[in-house]
Amino acid sequence: MVEVLKNCMGGAYENAVRKGAIIVAPFETMRGSSFSDAFVIMDEAQNTTPEEMKMFTTRIGENCRIVINGDIAQSDIRQTSGLSTIIELAQRFNLPVPVIEFGIDDVVRSKECKMWIEAFHKSQPKVAL
Repeated sequence: MVEVLKNCMGGAYENAVRKGAIIVAPFETMRGSSFSDAFVIMDEAQNTTPEEMKMFTTRIGENCRIVINGDIAQSDIRQTSGLSTIIELAQRFNLPVPVIEFGIDDVVRSKECKMWIEAFHKSQPKVAL
């Protein structure tokens, strides 16, 4: 995510970091913090634990917008993903937060990437509902 910001903003990124307008923070430094008057992006959220996601979402203060993104299918952790947990909670308790799920037709990285995603998707056992 930092590289995307640097590429999009050029020298303005470094200036914004220097002034404190952009803060890149690991989880370890978030305890006790509040996100107020902020726009916060959590990237690669599929690799958070439910406990980490609880810690993150309970930092939300006044006038704050958050974007949490990730691909549950690419989780690197052995337990339930924090991203899966908050999606399930939002749906179960009908929370007023949008959950946007992308599909194979939304792949824009490359034709080859889409080809591999389709192959992996087709190779997954189908779960009966």
